[in-house]
Amino acid sequence: MNWPIVRILAAATLLAAFAWGQPAKPSNKLVRFHRVSEPREGAFTMLVPDGWSVQGGVYRVDPSRAGGAGNSVAAKVDFIVIRDAAGTAMTHRLPDRLYKDMRSSPAAGMFPPGSNYNGMVVSPPMDAMSFLLNVVLRQGRPQARNVQVMAKVPLPGVARSHNQIDRSMGLTPDFQNDTALVLVAYDEGRTQYEEVLYTDIQVWGMGVGMWGNKDTYMARAPASEFAGLCPVFKLMNDSTKLNSQWIIRELQSQSARGKIIADVQQHNQQIDAEIVRHRQATNAEINNQMQLLLADKTTEINPHTGKRDIVPIYNGQGAQAHVFFGNDGTAVLATDPNWDPEKDPNYARKGYTMTQE
Repeated sequence: MNWPIVRILAAATLLAAFAWGQPAKPSNKLVRFHRVSEPREGAFTMLVPDGWSVQGGVYRVDPSRAGGAGNSVAAKVDFIVIRDAAGTAMTHRLPDRLYKDMRSSPAAGMFPPGSNYNGMVVSPPMDAMSFLLNVVLRQGRPQARNVQVMAKVPLPGVARSHNQIDRSMGLTPDFQNDTALVLVAYDEGRTQYEEVLYTDIQVWGMGVGMWGNKDTYMARAPASEFAGLCPVFKLMNDSTKLNSQWIIRELQSQSARGKIIADVQQHNQQIDAEIVRHRQATNAEINNQMQLLLADKTTEINPHTGKRDIVPIYNGQGAQAHVFFGNDGTAVLATDPNWDPEKDPNYARKGYTMTQE
């Protein structure tokens, strides 16, 4: 069974720990977040900064237009959150796509790399870093100049966790994952940007010659703002919540489209527990692998949900960032350590409570 939407959003906290570069300098700015729903099918919700907008969402590939059904069984997610029309600060969750490796096929000569085989682009498998730099970056930032790769971070523990969650959801033991983060800097127009790229590459076994990208994500900002906006990107990712009813409908339709017989309800009951376990394992591995690149962090508890959130500490000038959750589902990220919502007339008496360590 194909479980892309579950894997995409189960990995929403994979980037929760990527406060790259130098710790952001303290400021008196507040960033208020409101919750938005994926606009097309309501597949998930997430917190988005006030004033930012969303584009895209869930879509489906028409096999008659794609040249085959290879990418048509599962729903795709192409979801962008932008601060302004130019996308100077933005996050982009890219769709999962399947590719076909024809090298061992007798028909290989008829399908050279780059051609279409049953709706899939023909290509030998790539590792995660190669895919990020040669496909995601090139296609997503075609105007980028003076590209510098600032960091390459393999995440073998995250890949193992993907392997485990694939097994738990009924995929064959031959599926193998490779996971990585890459940090780049580049010029686009008159602006210098920094951007973090993440993906998991899943290679299918059993001799089928198929592979694909999972959970592919980009987040960028002008270089001077990138470190300061990492907590914003992080909170957006942390806050992503699946719509369980949408999952049930999607799995049922996947079963019909893929002619798969499965007990959808039974699998659905396992999803929440698997997501929690997956997040714990993958976040721990990311923290270990990226220690030299991350700002200090602390684990805090959302006072309204009782759930733990990883919140970055701002070491610059000794100040600490705090996240305040409102009882109406909104949140505020405060980089002023002295800010008190009850003393701010815009936030007083609205239930904002700081996370507790």
